[in-house]
Amino acid sequence: MDIKNKMCGYMIRVMVTCLGLSVLAAGPSVQAQVSEPESAPTWPSGSPPEGWRPGIYNSSSWFDPARSGSGWALSRLPSLPGESVPFYAGTVYTYDTDGRPYWLLMSGNWQPASWQTFFATNEIGRFSGTLVDGRSGACPVCAYGPPVVEPSPYGVGTVVFKGNGAHAEVLMDGVLSETIRPSEVNLWKSVEDLLVGRWRFQTYDGMAGQIYFNGLNETLERLAAPPAWMGNLQTLNGDVLRVPSLENSVFYRYAEIPPTQGVVVFDKTDGTILGYRFTQGQEITESGQRVGYRMSENDGLIRYVLLDDRTMVRFEARNTRDVLTAPGIPTQATRLIKD
Repeated sequence: MDIKNKMCGYMIRVMVTCLGLSVLAAGPSVQAQVSEPESAPTWPSGSPPEGWRPGIYNSSSWFDPARSGSGWALSRLPSLPGESVPFYAGTVYTYDTDGRPYWLLMSGNWQPASWQTFFATNEIGRFSGTLVDGRSGACPVCAYGPPVVEPSPYGVGTVVFKGNGAHAEVLMDGVLSETIRPSEVNLWKSVEDLLVGRWRFQTYDGMAGQIYFNGLNETLERLAAPPAWMGNLQTLNGDVLRVPSLENSVFYRYAEIPPTQGVVVFDKTDGTILGYRFTQGQEITESGQRVGYRMSENDGLIRYVLLDDRTMVRFEARNTRDVLTAPGIPTQATRLIKD
């Protein structure tokens, strides 16, 4: 199968969506992905089904806000014959070295990260393929003639989805080129605003094959600044995996518990949304007031991944570097639905 030629005509039709400009038209609102019945199959091999595991934010138009004027159209396609994973195609609208409009096409199978990789590095998955370009095609009002499609000078492209699901790194021949986000997140639905509000827990019991709302919820309230005592965060030992960054981050409190027990941090640099628990380490106090905290690898670390503007999946583990004690495939999955 000549994938690059078959994809060429399709991607020409959709590449207009990837300009990365503020004139992009708003599409219809994406609804939360909660259409499954209350009873559902048990997980094959114990692995949560799609919609319950870390995934990509539901958007086909992505761009790097630091490089507005170029961007990506990303499309998920059915699996290729003999394959069991989705097939992804990406078209980038960019410019050549002389500043003239230029586009590239790549495609490849989805490569999901293992659970251990996800917990250790926050990578969700990736796809990669040879970056090809097209030349000598017909103008929009000219008689059609097939373009010449062949490998470009940019080698192999890889799109790595990390952090909150709405954050991806683009590599060309292994070198970081740009960091892209969904156009709607860049233009009118920022991640920091999407997180605010009440989120209801929906649970998928992978052993019993049951989906249900369990009556629990989390309400996230944005903080103007991190609690003062977080300026004195320390670690008990070198086994702690993550320490929240106070730079380029947005902080939230759980309405259900005090910030001394836990906060949520959206790190805008690496795209992670992490809930930090502060219950197993050591308080640093003065006159009975917390002025610092020594984090333990036994403190909880919750990872949140956005699937759309009303749906997140949530995974809780220990804040540990020890991959031998990192969780394997979970037996339950939690999805949060925004009220």
